[in-house]
Formats: sequence, structure tokens, C-alpha cells
Amino acid sequence: MSLGRFVTLSQERGARADFRIEANNIFNTPSYRGLGTVVDATDFGRVTSVQGMRTLELSVRIRF
Repeated sequence: MSLGRFVTLSQERGARADFRIEANNIFNTPSYRGLGTVVDATDFGRVTSVQGMRTLELSVRIRF
């Protein structure tokens, strides 16, 4: 998901600022990894790790 906004800084010079915020995994759904697959191990069938959760990124671009 992303949201963006364009703002005109100077019409004579044609300068604009672009603001943007992006979110990955916005609903914070876990992505499991590291499932134990060795039959005789104590962690067989258990999830041993989870992938990174929600991330946000903010960017500003000035165009002239």
C-alpha cells in the first residue's frame, strides 16, 4: 500500500516535491519459515522463525 502527495514549490522554476509513504505487509500477517523437518528432532513440525513483519518507508523527492 502506498500514499503519495505532490506539492508545487515554485511555478516559475517548475519545482515540485513528491512525498510518498509505502507499507509492506500492511495487515501484519506472519510469514512462517524454518519449519522443523527432521523426523527424530525435538522441533519436528514446529515453526522456528518468522519472516520480517510490517515495514514502512518514507521518501521525499524534489524535482526542479
